[in-house]
Amino acid sequence: MKFLLKIIFCTLLLSTSCRNNKEPFVTIPKTELLATDKGFRWQKDILIYNGKPYSGFTIEKYSNQKLSAKNGYLNGKLEGKQEKWFENGAKMELRFYTNNHKNGTHEGWYNNGQKRFEYFIENDIPIKTHREWHANGQLFTRFNFNNEGQPEGSQQMWFPTGQIKANYVIKNGRRFGFLGAKGCMGENERKVNQLSVK
Repeated sequence: MKFLLKIIFCTLLLSTSCRNNKEPFVTIPKTELLATDKGFRWQKDILIYNGKPYSGFTIEKYSNQKLSAKNGYLNGKLEGKQEKWFENGAKMELRFYTNNHKNGTHEGWYNNGQKRFEYFIENDIPIKTHREWHANGQLFTRFNFNNEGQPEGSQQMWFPTGQIKANYVIKNGRRFGFLGAKGCMGENERKVNQLSVK
Protein backbone atom coordinates (compact mmCIF):
# COMPACT_ATOMS: atom_id res chain seq x y z
CA MET A 1 0.00 0.00 0.00
CA LYS A 2 2.84 2.40 0.90
CA PHE A 3 4.51 1.62 -2.42
CA LEU A 4 1.30 2.46 -4.31
CA LEU A 5 0.96 5.76 -2.43
CA LYS A 6 4.58 6.64 -3.30
CA ILE A 7 3.89 6.01 -7.01
CA ILE A 8 0.76 8.19 -6.92
CA PHE A 9 2.62 10.98 -5.08
CA CYS A 10 5.55 10.90 -7.57
CA THR A 11 3.18 10.94 -10.54
CA LEU A 12 1.36 13.99 -9.17
CA LEU A 13 4.64 15.74 -8.44
CA LEU A 14 5.96 15.12 -11.96
CA SER A 15 2.74 16.24 -13.65
CA THR A 16 2.74 19.45 -11.61
CA SER A 17 6.39 20.26 -12.28
CA CYS A 18 6.06 19.53 -16.01
CA ARG A 19 3.05 21.82 -16.47
CA ASN A 20 3.59 24.48 -19.14
CA ASN A 21 4.38 27.73 -17.31
CA LYS A 22 2.65 29.72 -20.05
CA GLU A 23 -0.65 28.01 -19.25
CA PRO A 24 -0.87 27.95 -15.45
CA PHE A 25 -3.70 26.06 -13.86
CA VAL A 26 -6.31 28.52 -12.63
CA THR A 27 -9.81 28.03 -11.32
CA ILE A 28 -12.49 30.51 -12.32
CA PRO A 29 -15.46 30.67 -9.94
CA LYS A 30 -18.60 29.16 -11.47
CA THR A 31 -20.60 32.38 -10.99
CA GLU A 32 -22.52 33.32 -14.16
CA LEU A 33 -23.97 36.81 -14.61
CA LEU A 34 -25.56 38.47 -17.61
CA ALA A 35 -23.12 40.81 -19.34
CA THR A 36 -25.87 43.45 -19.30
CA ASP A 37 -26.02 43.44 -15.47
CA LYS A 38 -25.90 47.06 -14.29
CA GLY A 39 -23.30 46.17 -11.67
CA PHE A 40 -20.65 45.80 -14.41
CA ARG A 41 -18.38 48.60 -15.58
CA TRP A 42 -14.95 48.81 -17.19
CA GLN A 43 -11.96 50.41 -15.55
CA LYS A 44 -9.30 50.48 -18.27
CA ASP A 45 -9.00 46.78 -19.26
CA ILE A 46 -10.43 45.44 -15.99
CA LEU A 47 -14.06 44.31 -15.66
CA ILE A 48 -15.45 45.61 -12.38
CA TYR A 49 -18.58 44.27 -10.68
CA ASN A 50 -20.06 46.25 -7.81
CA GLY A 51 -16.75 48.00 -7.17
CA LYS A 52 -14.47 44.91 -7.31
CA PRO A 53 -12.59 43.13 -10.15
CA TYR A 54 -14.93 40.38 -11.36
CA SER A 55 -14.09 36.67 -11.17
CA GLY A 56 -16.57 34.37 -12.87
CA PHE A 57 -18.36 34.20 -16.22
CA THR A 58 -20.39 36.74 -18.16
CA ILE A 59 -23.09 35.35 -20.41
CA GLU A 60 -25.13 36.77 -23.27
CA LYS A 61 -28.36 35.32 -24.62
CA TYR A 62 -30.49 35.50 -27.74
CA SER A 63 -34.17 36.48 -27.50
CA ASN A 64 -35.00 32.74 -27.43
CA GLN A 65 -32.83 32.51 -24.25
CA LYS A 66 -30.18 30.35 -25.91
CA LEU A 67 -26.59 31.27 -25.05
CA SER A 68 -24.84 33.55 -27.54
CA ALA A 69 -21.60 34.10 -25.57
CA LYS A 70 -19.82 32.99 -22.40
CA ASN A 71 -16.59 34.66 -21.25
CA GLY A 72 -14.41 33.78 -18.27
CA TYR A 73 -12.78 36.40 -16.03
CA LEU A 74 -10.33 36.21 -13.16
CA ASN A 75 -9.67 39.35 -11.13
CA GLY A 76 -11.35 41.39 -13.86
CA LYS A 77 -9.22 40.00 -16.70
CA LEU A 78 -10.20 37.62 -19.49
CA GLU A 79 -9.11 34.13 -18.51
CA GLY A 80 -9.57 30.66 -19.96
CA LYS A 81 -12.19 29.65 -22.48
CA GLN A 82 -14.24 32.28 -24.33
CA GLU A 83 -17.14 30.91 -26.40
CA LYS A 84 -19.75 32.15 -28.88
CA TRP A 85 -22.71 30.35 -30.46
CA PHE A 86 -25.13 30.93 -33.32
CA GLU A 87 -28.83 31.23 -32.52
CA ASN A 88 -29.36 27.62 -33.67
CA GLY A 89 -26.92 26.46 -30.97
CA ALA A 90 -24.02 25.74 -33.34
CA LYS A 91 -20.58 26.83 -32.09
CA MET A 92 -19.36 30.11 -33.62
CA GLU A 93 -16.03 30.76 -31.88
CA LEU A 94 -13.72 29.25 -29.30
CA ARG A 95 -10.85 31.39 -27.99
CA PHE A 96 -8.50 31.21 -25.00
CA TYR A 97 -7.05 33.96 -22.83
CA THR A 98 -4.44 34.16 -20.09
CA ASN A 99 -4.44 37.29 -17.94
CA ASN A 100 -6.21 39.36 -20.66
CA HIS A 101 -3.88 38.04 -23.42
CA LYS A 102 -4.87 35.79 -26.31
CA ASN A 103 -3.22 32.38 -26.04
CA GLY A 104 -3.55 28.95 -27.63
CA THR A 105 -5.67 27.79 -30.53
CA HIS A 106 -8.48 30.12 -31.63
CA GLU A 107 -11.16 28.58 -33.84
CA GLY A 108 -14.27 29.77 -35.65
CA TRP A 109 -17.09 28.10 -37.61
CA TYR A 110 -19.83 29.05 -40.01
CA ASN A 111 -23.50 28.56 -39.13
CA ASN A 112 -23.48 25.26 -41.04
CA GLY A 113 -20.64 23.84 -38.91
CA GLN A 114 -17.97 24.40 -41.58
CA LYS A 115 -14.65 25.61 -40.14
CA ARG A 116 -14.10 29.36 -40.69
CA PHE A 117 -10.66 29.96 -39.15
CA GLU A 118 -7.87 28.43 -37.07
CA TYR A 119 -5.22 30.67 -35.47
CA PHE A 120 -2.35 29.94 -33.10
CA ILE A 121 -1.51 32.73 -30.68
CA GLU A 122 1.03 33.13 -27.91
CA ASN A 123 0.68 36.15 -25.61
CA ASP A 124 -1.25 38.11 -28.30
CA ILE A 125 1.35 37.22 -30.97
CA PRO A 126 0.30 35.16 -34.02
CA ILE A 127 2.58 32.15 -34.54
CA LYS A 128 2.72 29.05 -36.76
CA THR A 129 0.28 28.50 -39.66
CA HIS A 130 -3.07 30.35 -39.69
CA ARG A 131 -5.87 29.12 -41.92
CA GLU A 132 -9.22 30.55 -43.01
CA TRP A 133 -11.90 28.85 -45.10
CA HIS A 134 -14.70 30.01 -47.38
CA ALA A 135 -18.24 28.99 -46.37
CA ASN A 136 -18.17 26.24 -49.04
CA GLY A 137 -15.21 24.54 -47.33
CA GLN A 138 -12.59 25.76 -49.81
CA LEU A 139 -9.41 27.00 -48.16
CA PHE A 140 -9.32 30.83 -48.29
CA THR A 141 -5.95 31.72 -46.73
CA ARG A 142 -2.89 29.93 -45.39
CA PHE A 143 -0.45 32.36 -43.77
CA ASN A 144 2.70 31.46 -41.85
CA PHE A 145 4.18 33.45 -38.95
CA ASN A 146 7.48 33.22 -37.11
CA ASN A 147 7.79 33.23 -33.30
CA GLU A 148 7.94 37.05 -33.28
CA GLY A 149 4.53 37.29 -34.96
CA GLN A 150 5.90 38.40 -38.33
CA PRO A 151 4.68 36.84 -41.62
CA GLU A 152 7.36 34.49 -42.88
CA GLY A 153 7.56 31.74 -45.46
CA SER A 154 4.81 30.57 -47.78
CA GLN A 155 1.63 32.73 -47.93
CA GLN A 156 -1.37 31.70 -50.04
CA MET A 157 -4.93 32.80 -50.84
CA TRP A 158 -7.68 31.15 -52.90
CA PHE A 159 -11.00 32.18 -54.45
CA PRO A 160 -14.13 30.21 -53.40
CA THR A 161 -13.76 28.25 -56.65
CA GLY A 162 -10.35 26.95 -55.58
CA GLN A 163 -8.46 29.12 -58.08
CA ILE A 164 -5.30 30.62 -56.61
CA LYS A 165 -5.61 34.29 -55.68
CA ALA A 166 -2.12 34.90 -54.26
CA ASN A 167 0.94 32.70 -53.82
CA TYR A 168 4.11 34.24 -52.48
CA VAL A 169 6.94 33.78 -50.00
CA ILE A 170 8.16 36.24 -47.39
CA LYS A 171 11.86 36.00 -46.66
CA ASN A 172 13.77 38.54 -44.56
CA GLY A 173 10.80 40.91 -44.74
CA ARG A 174 10.62 40.83 -48.59
CA ARG A 175 7.85 39.32 -50.70
CA PHE A 176 8.57 37.09 -53.67
CA GLY A 177 5.95 35.61 -55.98
CA PHE A 178 2.38 36.20 -57.15
CA LEU A 179 0.64 38.76 -54.92
CA GLY A 180 -2.66 38.61 -56.77
CA ALA A 181 -3.39 42.32 -56.44
CA LYS A 182 -4.76 44.23 -59.42
CA GLY A 183 -2.58 47.05 -60.68
CA CYS A 184 0.59 45.67 -59.08
CA MET A 185 3.57 44.80 -61.22
CA GLY A 186 6.83 43.10 -60.50
CA GLU A 187 10.10 44.99 -60.93
CA ASN A 188 10.77 43.40 -64.35
CA GLU A 189 7.28 44.26 -65.63
CA ARG A 190 7.80 47.93 -64.68
CA LYS A 191 11.09 48.07 -66.59
CA VAL A 192 9.51 46.51 -69.71
CA ASN A 193 6.58 48.98 -69.59
CA GLN A 194 8.89 51.96 -69.08
CA LEU A 195 11.01 50.92 -72.11
CA SER A 196 7.93 50.48 -74.32
CA VAL A 197 6.66 53.98 -73.43
CA LYS A 198 9.96 55.66 -74.52
